[in-house]
Amino acid sequence: MKRIASTLLVGLGTLMFTDARLADVAPKMSPDHKHLASVEILPAKDLGQDVVESTLPNAKVAVVILQGASNKKILHSIPFPDADDTDNRNSVGLSWSPDGRILEVRVQIGQLAGYTLYRIVSDKLVEIEELPIPNKLVIKSEHQRSGGGASIVKWTGDDTFVAVDTISSAEYTYRITEKWKAEVIASRPKEEAEQGVAPDDR
Repeated sequence: MKRIASTLLVGLGTLMFTDARLADVAPKMSPDHKHLASVEILPAKDLGQDVVESTLPNAKVAVVILQGASNKKILHSIPFPDADDTDNRNSVGLSWSPDGRILEVRVQIGQLAGYTLYRIVSDKLVEIEELPIPNKLVIKSEHQRSGGGASIVKWTGDDTFVAVDTISSAEYTYRITEKWKAEVIASRPKEEAEQGVAPDDR
């Protein structure tokens, strides 16, 4: 999930959207009914020094708003370097894990995009670190794409999920550890996933 951090976003990985627009995201209730999460798209120039400098006059920032049981709004800003309303590929989205303990924030800028997982600690978002993929589970493709990326396609439990990386044509199964790290525990080529072949694990 850190595959495009060096080129576009700090702390974001990759995800593919289609026919999306850069727009606010309506509040989404967590499955445990403890939090509401939403996104407001605001002009970067209005948010001061915390915003990454942009060369575009219409640059925007996605502000994740977390509302807890106390009804207090917690703001968490994610900068969009050079993202603006004129590119209809730019977008943002939210989703919750089955138990409501983890919030997924998805962002796309142009042909590359990302998602980051957060856990909720005292009504605040704390990023979940992704561990390096073990060498024996890395899927290498001879024909890597320049666009696209990885997206969470399903949660298989409260602490396990499956992500597909369209750049390397691979599917990875992740587990959230007791120390709140995301680790890959199984992998397989995307073609095998589509054919229903069992993934390789440890």
